[in-house]
Amino acid sequence: MPKRDRQGPTNSLVTRVHQTMVRYDLIQSGEHIVIGVSGGPDSTCLAAVLHECMEEWDLTLHLAHLNYGTRGKESEADEQFVRCLAQHLNLEVSIERVTSDDLANSDHGSFQVRARTARYRYFERVAQQRGAHKIATGHTADDQAETVLMWALRGAGLTGLGGIPAQRAHQIIRPLISVTRTDVLTYLDAKHLTFQTDSTNE
Repeated sequence: MPKRDRQGPTNSLVTRVHQTMVRYDLIQSGEHIVIGVSGGPDSTCLAAVLHECMEEWDLTLHLAHLNYGTRGKESEADEQFVRCLAQHLNLEVSIERVTSDDLANSDHGSFQVRARTARYRYFERVAQQRGAHKIATGHTADDQAETVLMWALRGAGLTGLGGIPAQRAHQIIRPLISVTRTDVLTYLDAKHLTFQTDSTNE
């Protein structure tokens, strides 16, 4: 791991991500990281930030995208965007498509739950195939706040109010957990990076 007294990159968001990775011991020097990328702002930012850290941390990065195909042309555009992002960053990418029938037959629960389960299983499979040490996802401080609020409204106790951890099960890491969506958008604008928008979230 880079020395703890080493100054991080000058960009404020990258510096905070750098500090988060050191504080929570998320990444070791020389590791292979699979980055889950949907094409949205958070995961696009994550891929770009970790790409900036590649040389200092001696990282090998690999993008992974799961296309649910539920939003027609938008889903196709998301997949193409991720391919272009990988090319722009000069990174390899794995992409898989699933159907609504696949999700319906996979697990019980809402579509969101089934989709999340399928997504993480896919990322884990890619990580195993690539010999990766960690899987990075683009959860931010905004997701953290929303999770805490959701559990509070459901009457969760103190344990349930812990929110989203920076690292889960030693393999899933969330380097952006200390930055906000506003920080993410500011970074992407400064880097002239575009991203995909999910119309179903509007």
